[in-house]
Amino acid sequence: MDSTLLAVCITAGAAVIAAIITAVVKITPSYTLRKDRRERIGRYRAEYDNWMRNVKSAQKKYQAGDNFDDSEIEFPKSIDYKNSGISIDAIENGALILQGILEPLGRGRWASYVMNVYEDKESPLEVINGFVNGQLDVTKDCLLQEDDHDFLLSNFWYPIYFEDEVKGFIENSHGATEFSMKISREINAYVSQAREKYVTGKVDDKILHRLEALIRYKLLLESQYILWFFADNVTNYDPKESTLVEKFFRGQDGVAGSFVEYIDSEYDKAEAVFLKKGKM
Repeated sequence: MDSTLLAVCITAGAAVIAAIITAVVKITPSYTLRKDRRERIGRYRAEYDNWMRNVKSAQKKYQAGDNFDDSEIEFPKSIDYKNSGISIDAIENGALILQGILEPLGRGRWASYVMNVYEDKESPLEVINGFVNGQLDVTKDCLLQEDDHDFLLSNFWYPIYFEDEVKGFIENSHGATEFSMKISREINAYVSQAREKYVTGKVDDKILHRLEALIRYKLLLESQYILWFFADNVTNYDPKESTLVEKFFRGQDGVAGSFVEYIDSEYDKAEAVFLKKGKM
């Protein structure tokens, strides 16, 4: 091989090696960052799964009328995706809603409240308004902060959002089950619509997220009570043979289950976003 050809080969080889080194330098930090993110996700997931087990255990104890440790259902502060640039407002607010359902009043006190206040009421609309308003009044104290109320119009608390639909189902219950399912299925769209009706002023994102969580709670309660008061095609269930207390708890338990599913879904989304672009 002559000297010129040898020089060309050496130069070409050096260029290839340099390119490989450059690629390794670029890839290694990216690989390390992704690995670190996965390790953090693993730690947080273990804490989250433990918390969710506690929540489901507390639900069963609440439904059985047994006591449980309130601290076990507080969302873990150690899961700090917020410090990594990932919002988990939906998860934390959902957890506060669950606390508001399970903590303040026991099953027995709710049952007494329903029997004492609503047993003699004849209008399903009046009863549903009362069921929804009563639970909102209790749960709001777990979720809202002092200034949040300033951005909620008074008609949020009363009457119910789907008042016209309930009046229609009182006359003819056909389609009530399907409408209830539609609300649950399209809840995000309904929350956006209701927000325009209930929220006023220029609202900070954190406050808005709390208000949206409470609106979600209100609409899901209404959806559940539309189902349990008017359903005409649910297997082994007849609204006419169900007591008000049974209807109340069917609705409450249904909403709690919806929030558990919602939190699970939002947590999965937060993990995916963190894996892709979370700060370390």
